[in-house]
Amino acid sequence: MVREKRGKNADIQIERNQARRRKLRTWFAQFKASLKCARCGEDHPACLEFHRTRRPVKTASQVQVRKPIYRGSVGRWKLYQDTLADLFAKVAS
Repeated sequence: MVREKRGKNADIQIERNQARRRKLRTWFAQFKASLKCARCGEDHPACLEFHRTRRPVKTASQVQVRKPIYRGSVGRWKLYQDTLADLFAKVAS
């Protein structure tokens, strides 16, 4: 049925798609193998995927423990940089 819909070149299209998928899977496997932690350089999967733990979590924030680190407001403090300038000066001295 799929071959009928694709027309004359069905086999060629199927082969190209399969080759493209193989190439993408190979690239992704190499990419995953090259990943390292930005802070410490650790490349162990347990360090990189800390949010995928199966151990029981007995805290009030057990949902948060299983989430990746939230990076949406990392630079939001810069909005208040002028207001906090005096505090920064006191901490630096």
